[in-house]
Amino acid sequence: MSGLIRWFTKSKVSHAWLLFDDTFFGLQMVLEATEVGFRVLPFANFQAEGNDIVAVVQPAAPLEDGLKDAAQWLGESYDFVGLFGTSFVLLGRWLHRKWKNPLASPHAMFCSEAVTRVLQAANYPGSEALVPASTTPQDLLDFFSRTGAVGALPLK
Repeated sequence: MSGLIRWFTKSKVSHAWLLFDDTFFGLQMVLEATEVGFRVLPFANFQAEGNDIVAVVQPAAPLEDGLKDAAQWLGESYDFVGLFGTSFVLLGRWLHRKWKNPLASPHAMFCSEAVTRVLQAANYPGSEALVPASTTPQDLLDFFSRTGAVGALPLK
């Protein structure tokens, strides 16, 4: 699926997730939306699943408030239909039009939508311009590059 997403979106990346330090477990944890739903898991497990990490970005502003809000989304379904709806958004971009995702679900989300929601819940500077149901993983990588994220580290 990663290759298809990268081809269709003309992107270097196909997935977006958040890495954070969990003080309770004393581990780095990943918060992500995948085909199994919105979940949190140890970074070591995320890596063991064979995820190719293209870049790690250190945000220029704190995300703690957004991460706290994200707890209420744990267990939500993956928005397969909304992901398909992103194709309409991308078609609009190719035609130099701005279209909303007509198939976005209020009760499910895909990866970049989840990260965008966290950014917005944290009042991350500039995130208000992002549309969660239309933001791709590449859009997020570009956003962080434009907005002064510290230490964007290409890993691949």
